[in-house]
Amino acid sequence: NLVVLASAVFMAIWVLAVPGSWWVGSSPEHDAWARGVYEEYASFFAPSSIVFKYNVLGQLVGWTHALPGAVWCMLAPLQLNPQVRQAAGGALHRVLGRAMLAAATVVMLGYAIIDTNNLYADAVDF
Repeated sequence: NLVVLASAVFMAIWVLAVPGSWWVGSSPEHDAWARGVYEEYASFFAPSSIVFKYNVLGQLVGWTHALPGAVWCMLAPLQLNPQVRQAAGGALHRVLGRAMLAAATVVMLGYAIIDTNNLYADAVDF
């Protein structure tokens, strides 16, 4: 499905490249650069705090929420692909499904960290 693939590519770019929510909190220089890029090109989407509010926790949210979320999103199109589902008698599909489940579990751990610190969008951004 093209929509699923486009969503996966968007998420990979968002997390791994620009604004690079996985990298938020890694260094003040990165955060300043990424904030400038975000505010110039994507501020119509949401305030920059949507990404940069997490830097108060260092890279914890990046490692426990953003990165496994990107992994989950990149695996989703593969799970829906008929060739992948049939490859190796369905074994690849099962392995990828288990990887998605593991990623989703870590994503929820990251969300618990976000929620515990009141860093969710309704409390901070809007």
